Amino acid sequence: MFTSKAPGWSRFLPVPLDEMRDLFASAHAGQSILVTGAGGFIGSALVKAISQADPRCIILMDSSEHNLFEIERYLKSATAHVFHSAVLGTVEDRNLLDDIFSRFHPEIVYHAAAFKHVPLLEQNPFAGVRNNALGTYVLAHAAVRHGVSKFVLISTDKAVNPHSILGVSKRIAELVVVAMSRQECRMNAIRLGNVIGSPGSVVPVFLKQIAESGPVTVTHPEASRWFLPLRETV
Repeated sequence: MFTSKAPGWSRFLPVPLDEMRDLFASAHAGQSILVTGAGGFIGSALVKAISQADPRCIILMDSSEHNLFEIERYLKSATAHVFHSAVLGTVEDRNLLDDIFSRFHPEIVYHAAAFKHVPLLEQNPFAGVRNNALGTYVLAHAAVRHGVSKFVLISTDKAVNPHSILGVSKRIAELVVVAMSRQECRMNAIRLGNVIGSPGSVVPVFLKQIAESGPVTVTHPEASRWFLPLRETV
């Protein structure tokens, strides 16, 4: 069974969705905010939502030149009044992070940068652990060092009882933020499942298989998969 949302999913929200949007806007108004992986699927959606909340500054950080160019171009055209800075680099670069935090003094960090393709990470485990786990460690230490008040790690449901390099590396990242969270710098992790439209997820694979009239490689004929729309995910 494939469905876009779990039955009655909205009843699990702490407040109604409209009120949650208002809370989101008020939480980011006047703030300086760093988003890593800012050009990715989740990162760019977060940036677009934050840009509507009148932040003081948005720092866009990404290792993909193309993705960073695209999200910066969006901000220039859609929310030109919002001050932003695009930084090409990785969260493993401590010197670059110190420069970013010293110049822009972000109060909030959204850490969405990650390698996430399961088969590729199985072939390149050191790259996955270095980027996802050690990169989170370096970024979290920089956040504490520079007085960030809120840090949110975007994790994955594959971190639950992990059996892959992706899951293990993200689980280590979760443990890092849990261990380093403190009253002055509250750190949290959110685990996302399948978000509709996400590149590299099962949805594009299934659509391609259907278009080619081939078998759809579901885990089991009776398996259920739940999908979240992007807006509700943000």
